[in-house]
Amino acid sequence: MSILLNIIAGVFVLLLGMSLVYFSSNLSKILGNSDWANRYFGGTRQAIILFGFVVMIFGFMIMFGLLDFESSNVYVNVE
Repeated sequence: MSILLNIIAGVFVLLLGMSLVYFSSNLSKILGNSDWANRYFGGTRQAIILFGFVVMIFGFMIMFGLLDFESSNVYVNVE
């Protein structure tokens, strides 16, 4: 991808992660309680916040070119 496209995609993913963290309380009310999240993360809201931070890290990695989607080893041969 070009540098500008990396920056745009990274900012979009970063904003998605930030909105997950910011609206985690509302999302946990909408999604309800999860037994799995309560057991491993201490609550649904904490799991949403952690997922939001992981999404933000991926956004930074895309923005700075650490994740490259062009160099995949998957080739499709359509004949």
